[in-house]
Amino acid sequence: MTRIPCDLTIIIPVFNEGSRISHTLKALDSFFKNSPFACFIVNDGSTDESLDILTEFARSRAWLELLSSDSNKGKGAAIKKGMSRVETAFAFFMDADLPVPLHTLKRAVGCLEGSADMVIGSRAHPESRVRDRSFLRKGLSLIGNHLIRSMTGLSYGDTQCGFKGFTRRCAHDLFQNLSVSGYLFDVELLLLARKMGYNVEQIPVNWSHVPDGSFRPLFDSLGILTELIRLSLLYRFL
Repeated sequence: MTRIPCDLTIIIPVFNEGSRISHTLKALDSFFKNSPFACFIVNDGSTDESLDILTEFARSRAWLELLSSDSNKGKGAAIKKGMSRVETAFAFFMDADLPVPLHTLKRAVGCLEGSADMVIGSRAHPESRVRDRSFLRKGLSLIGNHLIRSMTGLSYGDTQCGFKGFTRRCAHDLFQNLSVSGYLFDVELLLLARKMGYNVEQIPVNWSHVPDGSFRPLFDSLGILTELIRLSLLYRFL
């Protein structure tokens, strides 16, 4: 089994995750107990107790560096801020509630040590196991994935899973050109990877829905569709 290297950075965006961020921090601390690594947690303008919890935890953890924005800039902008600080061979971003287990990093790192420049977790992979996903979210995901594929020409079954990794060069090239700050930043990353000729590998994930997330399926859908139209036009001829 691939060993998790020390030359690894994890970026986690946080927006109003006060009810569950402590669990995530403890999970990271336990998983990497004997393998030093770097972690940038980006507080994206949280208005709850998230910043206080993160600040207190960071005081006693050398592996954790806290970055913060005064206002909510969007998930894509938060991750871009963290990626701009990466100096390790590999970099990953993942969601604050850790719906994908940390042990998935072992397989993902193996891909990056091989021929992949970018690795993405896919809930649509035939080997994936998805639990506790509501009928509404599953339906919206199927519709969204169909629209993304038809409007952008991307062939991936799941562009939105919050688990993606990169070689340092790939991360630098993609994120310095990223223009989307919100929900569809993942789609732009994959469009940029296609444009730049980077090799993207999909891996299966064990994914569990964690309730009380910040994404509001019905309320946010119109803005997402507008952004998708913009991206499809922007990258249509590339």
